[in-house]
Amino acid sequence: MSTAAAWMSLALLLTMGSSTAWAASTVTVSAPEGSVASEIGPTPGFFVFTREGDLSQPLTVNYTLGGTATRGSDYLVWETRATFEPGATTSLVTVLPRNDALQEGNESIVLTLVQGPDFTVGTADSASIPVADAFFQNFPGVIDSPELDPRTGLTRVSPDLRYLDARVDPGSGSLVIQVGVDVTMFFNNVVIYLDTDQNPATGDYRAGHVAGQEYRLDAAAGLISDYRLSRLRTVPPVDPSEAERDPVIRIQGASTNNGILTLVVPLSDIGNPAAVDVFAISHIGSAALTGQGVGDRAPDYGALDTRSQQVVVRRPGVTQYVRLSDPPGDNVNGFDLLFADFSTVADQFFITLGFSRPFDPSRPTQFPGPSGTVLLDSDRRLLTGGLFLGDDIPTWGGDVRLFYEMGSFQAPMVLVQPDNLGNTLAFGQDKNDGRWLVQGGVFFLGGSLSIFDPLLKLYDSAGGLRTIRIPGDGRMHVHTFTLGSNIGRDIADTLPDGKNMADTVSARVLRPFSWDPNNAPVPDPVEFPQPISGQDLTGIRTQLIEGNLVIQGILSAWSNTDIGNLFQVFMDTDHDTGTAPHGVVSNGPGAPIGVDYELRLVSDTTGTAPVYYAQLLFADGTRTRNDALILPQPTFSLAQPGSFTVTLPLAAIGNPSRLRLYVATSVYPAPGLLDLAPPQPLEILIPGQ
Repeated sequence: MSTAAAWMSLALLLTMGSSTAWAASTVTVSAPEGSVASEIGPTPGFFVFTREGDLSQPLTVNYTLGGTATRGSDYLVWETRATFEPGATTSLVTVLPRNDALQEGNESIVLTLVQGPDFTVGTADSASIPVADAFFQNFPGVIDSPELDPRTGLTRVSPDLRYLDARVDPGSGSLVIQVGVDVTMFFNNVVIYLDTDQNPATGDYRAGHVAGQEYRLDAAAGLISDYRLSRLRTVPPVDPSEAERDPVIRIQGASTNNGILTLVVPLSDIGNPAAVDVFAISHIGSAALTGQGVGDRAPDYGALDTRSQQVVVRRPGVTQYVRLSDPPGDNVNGFDLLFADFSTVADQFFITLGFSRPFDPSRPTQFPGPSGTVLLDSDRRLLTGGLFLGDDIPTWGGDVRLFYEMGSFQAPMVLVQPDNLGNTLAFGQDKNDGRWLVQGGVFFLGGSLSIFDPLLKLYDSAGGLRTIRIPGDGRMHVHTFTLGSNIGRDIADTLPDGKNMADTVSARVLRPFSWDPNNAPVPDPVEFPQPISGQDLTGIRTQLIEGNLVIQGILSAWSNTDIGNLFQVFMDTDHDTGTAPHGVVSNGPGAPIGVDYELRLVSDTTGTAPVYYAQLLFADGTRTRNDALILPQPTFSLAQPGSFTVTLPLAAIGNPSRLRLYVATSVYPAPGLLDLAPPQPLEILIPGQ
């Protein structure tokens, strides 16, 4: 979290804004005042591109890099061009110094704009960022700056990491890792992650975990030092209940000397790699919180490559910063949110929540803090995510919830919920590199972007499951709220208001999809005079919204205690009954359709309450589970009608120009249709296709 100060100075620059409106775009570049990149951390520097005038179109700006620092050997940069999305006034480029074992003095990076055909270069056409050298004799690894409170001089995070070095020693056949920890702590917990193939696309498959990692070392540094080596789950286990239990390969002693924890890992235990990417985080375990935050990371971004002993970033996201503001005093019986910042640099994210009054998690009884949630659609796709987000229509696929509890009734806590089944993981500890810090009334959270990666569940024709991690780049749809201090813990404040979401790229507030009030359902006759839960369709309503097909099935009765209901949407996308991988369906005298895609909506159970999810079936027999597509609306009484609503992105079914569909009720897993609606297939023409 040592980049908190850098982000705060960047926030000040970016929130100043501009009111100039010219006919054509003018682009300038600057660096935040006082910004210094450093080999300690390493700490990044930021170039801020600003455009004025016409903001309606996307814009790409080229640049050149110069100065006394050399690209590649002295620093890393990923954005080869600055890109503005429509409506955006700023774009960011990150430069990250590389740690080295050379005493070369301070250097500089100079960025100069290149004139383009669709914009004018302004007066401020160049900017410079100094790069601070860091050389410590006999310490070739990464030096991590301490998180010090400027008032007391004490560390704000617990425990605080100071150093990381790792190297492969072929002579001894070992991976040797050294971690510097805060020697003022009585006991330290350190977790070290190993990417043994140096490929972030392979490794831990699980949602809420850091991508790319094959092994984890849980180390203790105190009176007795040791480590436990575990193999991470790269494929789902046969028993799903074992998914969060990582097999332990070895438990071995370690050594601590002058605050340096040394671990020697046999290469044979980790597949005999030639080189390894290594990073470390700290956590407090079950110990009492002594600082204002939890967890530290070394290096701050990316990982230490044992081959070069320099920091590498294998999967950078898009550098971005956006602030969402909230009116003061709009809270009800709880903490008042004033702003939320969402930032991405390298492979790390930062979320900053600002509140109207300060709190201290190390003294929760005297200075209790807020409780709340951050909801993320981390890939801006409805086809992934297990968390329904929207209002009357599924609009966004929620991939992750972040829960935080800083109140006085329990120890400070932050949890990650990556699915809709209520499963939660610790934010940090031994699950991922999540960490947090409180400074007055400002709450910082940070970690690897891959913690938020959605998972797509793909089943083959035989029912075998393959879990695919969808890499996110930091561009998200977000919503956050705080909980009240009343017994019922109602929502106290939301940002954005209501059930809206915000785009982290443009800061635009996005409203949920809604039904056209003039769109009446197509009726279907009553087939079951006596109400039978989940079996009798009485109407079907459809609507096209922003490239999505919304379908609602209205039922004469549907009790929310039912398990095993099956609702099916049969879709003919080519108007050809001769091509029908899922068969031909007709409603008595109604026109037959050849089913190219089938959408199944199932009520199942993993406990005492039903869980509703959607499966999209393709022509080859494969199917995906898409939980966020469905809004089930059962009732408590058989005398009342119920409904289900699904939103299907047309891109998922090949962007047809027209389609026909029927909706059916059935029982899962028994075959056979109970009701098919409406009497004739619904014909849907799709404009622009």
